[in-house]
Amino acid sequence: MPVTYTIFKTISDKIYKSAGINDFKFSWNWFLRIQKIHSLKKRRLSGFQKLKTIKGSEKFYDKDAAKMFLHCFEDKVANYSPKNIFNCDEAALYTKTLGKYSYTQKNEISELKKNSTKLTILLSCNMIGEKLPILFIGKSNNPRCFRKHDMSKYGFFYTSNKAAWMTGDTFDKWALHINNLMKEQKRKIVLLLDNATCHKVLYMNNIYNF
Repeated sequence: MPVTYTIFKTISDKIYKSAGINDFKFSWNWFLRIQKIHSLKKRRLSGFQKLKTIKGSEKFYDKDAAKMFLHCFEDKVANYSPKNIFNCDEAALYTKTLGKYSYTQKNEISELKKNSTKLTILLSCNMIGEKLPILFIGKSNNPRCFRKHDMSKYGFFYTSNKAAWMTGDTFDKWALHINNLMKEQKRKIVLLLDNATCHKVLYMNNIYNF
């Protein structure tokens, strides 16, 4: 397990309290002295690669195309109020990943296999902060933590597949529920999505896919 600043602080507090020293205050200067005494250095674990910025990538930014898109977007949503314009996208939540850095000595091996266990989360929010029900995609058909609970009561949706990825069928089912929800509220909304193939929404009366 990576040894971090927070772990140092937590363990130090426990050690001093167990020794009957209750007035100990962990400080950054104290931590720096400990690093110096024990020759500790913050190192990146080998299981995590550093992200690199591609040189010259700013040249691919087309200002004219961005302006054209902005005008096109404004025309498309002109008849929609801010509360009915939702931005929608997925994010990966790595539930078992550890920290990227650890304080180690020179002779210690800082190798760690990255745990890729994850959930895919679909998040949607409009221009005034209203959120649509979250969609979680995992690998387990029936997660242990929800075996005695009805997930529909918690205001989110859960589905599963072998890779915990978003698929067209999964997205369509979620979009259909949102369409029915908007129909009940007598609202028509815009969903702003990227061009992923799974985001092709079937024709729905209360959702406009942009």
